[in-house]
Amino acid sequence: MEIPHLIELRKTTGQDKLAMLAISLIDPRNTTEIVKSFLEQNKEINYTVCSVNSGDMPAPYNMVNSIPCSFFVDPQGRIKLATAGLLSLKDMKAILQAQ
Repeated sequence: MEIPHLIELRKTTGQDKLAMLAISLIDPRNTTEIVKSFLEQNKEINYTVCSVNSGDMPAPYNMVNSIPCSFFVDPQGRIKLATAGLLSLKDMKAILQAQ
């Protein structure tokens, strides 16, 4: 449900202003092959997507207990905000613009 918002965010925010990385956690019901197939069927996805095992993620990214969730990271690599649940495009843009 959030994918259309992410696609639009990527279209309206330059690469020099925003790096986007979607992480799909792998489990028996969500394999790397399933993620690849989904991306092949949804070519309008215009941001980077990778699949990883949750155990391979460093803290706090390995503590995700709600999907979707988002981490907004500043240019210095510090987490600005972590959210759980769906975000609208309007909310994403507001978070990016907040100091």
